[in-house]
Amino acid sequence: MSEQLTTAGPYQIVDVLQRGSRAVVYLARREDSGMEVVLKIGKDPVRVSSDASSEGAAAIPILHRHIVRVLDQGEHNGFPYTAMERLDGRTLQELLSDESFAADLPRKIDLIAQVCLGLHYAHENHLVHSNLRPDNIFVTDDGVAKILNLGATSTIDRTMVSDNALRGSFEYMSPEQIIGRDVIDGRTDIFSAGIILYELASGRRPFQAGSTTATLARTLRDDPPPIEGHERLNAILNRALHKEPAKRFASAQEFAYALWMMDIPELAVQDEEEEPDAAASETMFADAVYEAAEQAAGDKEPSRSGFMVTKEMAMYAAIAAGVVVVGAVAFISC
Repeated sequence: MSEQLTTAGPYQIVDVLQRGSRAVVYLARREDSGMEVVLKIGKDPVRVSSDASSEGAAAIPILHRHIVRVLDQGEHNGFPYTAMERLDGRTLQELLSDESFAADLPRKIDLIAQVCLGLHYAHENHLVHSNLRPDNIFVTDDGVAKILNLGATSTIDRTMVSDNALRGSFEYMSPEQIIGRDVIDGRTDIFSAGIILYELASGRRPFQAGSTTATLARTLRDDPPPIEGHERLNAILNRALHKEPAKRFASAQEFAYALWMMDIPELAVQDEEEEPDAAASETMFADAVYEAAEQAAGDKEPSRSGFMVTKEMAMYAAIAAGVVVVGAVAFISC
């Protein structure tokens, strides 16, 4: 595919957005409707496959706030193309060079939590990305993270296998990808998301070394170096980056909630000379439950730090507040 393209299927090429080793990405316009799309055309010819399970998996509609929406797929002169929604913003890779973004750790944590929600949706539909990296994450101008290039997948007895499994970027590969395990699942995406979060928080990748071989060896052998001054974040990263998939977060959703719950302020410590009464504690409990219920009533409401609080998170916060305060009332009453 070396010719200068002007059209591909029903799309008119407007501009070249990116040239990669495996595909070229264009800004295009659908001729019948005039709608602008992002058109990705692969450099490898279409391979005819008799694998029905792969075709079935590719047909699963992926409709989620945190996954870029695929509008159309087809072929042009024997080469595959994918038309995706056009978004205004930048990839996470591009944001890494933005000084204002570099200083905003809460925003970085929130973006990875959003990515984890998109991954959870994909995993629930028996799909796995397995090539998650900063240039496969798009951040819109209004702060929404969206996963790009969710690879072609197939499903075998509800176990996820991806065509990206042995073709991912080595800097973000999980141990099971490196050793060439035949079957991988969504926990490999959790590992990759952990590497990206570590890189965002520290400015370096956790297993980065002077060569590909050394980086892969460190990924298989070493624990991530702790990030100074971030004990709670380190604990989350250690779990996401565990060498054994079974000891990582059970789901990407659990990973997301762990990141968001970091923002819940610790309970203020009462001065020992002040003795709170039971009535005041009960009022505090009621206020906490009421506040959490108000947050749960909406789809998403911003928390005090700017993170997004979901219904489930608000419910968990209410339950946690109730347990803590009821325990305090019982202690005071004794």
